[in-house]
Amino acid sequence: MTAPHGRPLLHLAADIGGQQAYDAGPHVEAARLAESGRLDFVTLDDSFARPGPDALTVLSRAAPATHRIGLVPTVTTTHTEPFQVQAAVATLDWLSRGRAGWRIEVSPTEGEARLFGRRHAATAEELWQEAAEVAEAAERLWDSWEEESAGGRGPVEARRPAERRPADGRRPGDRPSGGPYGDGLYDDGLSGGGPYDDGGPYDAGSAGDGRSGDGRPGDRLSGGRSGGDRSAGDGRSGDGPYDGRSAGGGPSGDRLSGGRPSGGHSVGGRVVGGERLHQVDFTSGTFSVRGPSAVPRPPQGHPVRVVDATEGHARATAARYADVVLVRAASPAQAAALRDQLRTAAAGFGRDPDTLRVLASLVVDLGDGEYAAERGHGGGGPRPSDRGPLYRGGPVDLAELIAAWHRAGAVDGFHLVPTAPHRDLERLVNGTVALLQHRGLFRTFYPGSTLREHLGLPRPANRYAQAGGAA
Repeated sequence: MTAPHGRPLLHLAADIGGQQAYDAGPHVEAARLAESGRLDFVTLDDSFARPGPDALTVLSRAAPATHRIGLVPTVTTTHTEPFQVQAAVATLDWLSRGRAGWRIEVSPTEGEARLFGRRHAATAEELWQEAAEVAEAAERLWDSWEEESAGGRGPVEARRPAERRPADGRRPGDRPSGGPYGDGLYDDGLSGGGPYDDGGPYDAGSAGDGRSGDGRPGDRLSGGRSGGDRSAGDGRSGDGPYDGRSAGGGPSGDRLSGGRPSGGHSVGGRVVGGERLHQVDFTSGTFSVRGPSAVPRPPQGHPVRVVDATEGHARATAARYADVVLVRAASPAQAAALRDQLRTAAAGFGRDPDTLRVLASLVVDLGDGEYAAERGHGGGGPRPSDRGPLYRGGPVDLAELIAAWHRAGAVDGFHLVPTAPHRDLERLVNGTVALLQHRGLFRTFYPGSTLREHLGLPRPANRYAQAGGAA
């Protein structure tokens, strides 16, 4: 779909942090509000450097309460276990039926390093090199489960007999059609017919967090590193690809012995053909992992990866691995220069630059309602602030700014960060987004059900299937 000026339609995302609440309710309601405006995705920031709820866990709670909007938590690659990170992100993709993303970030401060006591803080260059290695390991682990040759709808497995259903046709654990709140709020027909709405192994309609083990998505576990290195011994022992993990257990660090049965392996009650699982042995300068993954290949193949590439050290990682790149720019010319640089770098890594989405990240203060933007915030570009480029004004002038930058080809869309979470998001959805929709610059419905479909990105092929099964 294209806008009236010939460019593809805008992509819009919003941050739903800053709630000052540990209750998931405000975050869930913010995600549902953003979904009512048909935004591509919402982000939730996270950091070891400040208190707050675990972003991945909160958005796992939002998954069954939403139907189409993408859910992108920040998960740092510093001081965390790559095997557990990729499994948790893959689980979120299953819980949301193909709507998960992963905002890759690093933890650069000495204070964060002291929380774990394994090593001192490293340089930004070293941390982003490590982030690239974690992204590579995650990609290999996501591909370690091959899918059915016909349809690509899930892992190769011995299908269980059809479940008996009660007279009303519902399965045990199915949630009411009005959503988890039972009131039909924002229940506007978004929930039907998703390609992964089939009771998959991590169906969000089940009670709990959709996993049979004792590990939760987003759990930050301290095991698996020694002396600053992540070791292959991250709570798993033995030589087989599933050694050290109980059948049905998550990547929770259970120290159990024993190998995989010769004919296959029982995972969550399902028997998986061993010949379609691929061993992953990956070693970097700071960690090593041994797979396959504990979670089947995600519905999207690879959940969408997001990187803020404003700082130079992050750009190589973004160009090589990110699907969406955020840039903090104070003018369309600056944004366009960064976009061109990233697309050129992506081509240098052998990627098609058209599979990279570059969004301008903009802090917005819509407290002035319908008043015009303050001088230096509107047509002249956002004003610098300690949080990044800041727009202060009304929804109408913000729509004008977004349309002008997009028309000039500076960016593919915007990632908007409200200063007052509920107030600004409501004015953004009901004011700015509604104007952009009226002008034909932004979608009025979701044409697909996965985050990759929202962004116009293809589903990646499995590297091992392409290689004829060679790991």
